[in-house]
Amino acid sequence: MNPLVELALRYRSSPDMDVRLHAAEELIKAMGPSLWLYIAHRCRTVATAEDAYQEALQKIVHSLPAFRGRTDAQLWSYCYQIAWCCVADEYRGGWANLVEIWDPAVLREAVGAGAGEESDSAATQADLHAVLELLKCVQPPCYGLLWIRYIDGLDFKTIGKTYGISAAAAKVRVYRCLALAQKLAKKLAKQLSAEGD
Repeated sequence: MNPLVELALRYRSSPDMDVRLHAAEELIKAMGPSLWLYIAHRCRTVATAEDAYQEALQKIVHSLPAFRGRTDAQLWSYCYQIAWCCVADEYRGGWANLVEIWDPAVLREAVGAGAGEESDSAATQADLHAVLELLKCVQPPCYGLLWIRYIDGLDFKTIGKTYGISAAAAKVRVYRCLALAQKLAKKLAKQLSAEGD
């Protein structure tokens, strides 16, 4: 059984407004808390998160007639995509403002977990922190771009939609930011080795 899809179908197919409203309310009760956590984690302020959350709920309910999935998992995916777009809309006014919607500690932990035991050393952690801080100072939008591409795992098409650019332009920006981060890391490594000598 797919109870959430059944609610969506009831909303879509019923001519009775009371039945539709009840189905929408039940759907929001079931999905709302998870959507709130998803949105709040991606916004810098509670006010921004509340705005994006309200917009997402409205768009989800209004777009239910267009939903053609058959499983609850497909409905969740559909709703999360709408929620992501609403968060992106909150930041779309200036793409450079989407600088830090993630905790740097989480980034360090994720990069450290993927790099093996060697990354657990204090020196490696300090170096990574220094590169991240340099990246934020030199090119603030790069921090957010690299995070959503390599940690959050968004594809170039979604990144392009988020920033209002094409997928190809998003790919170029991400690769330029990655090259800048690598360059900063090399410079920092040279500087640290020169200080150690």
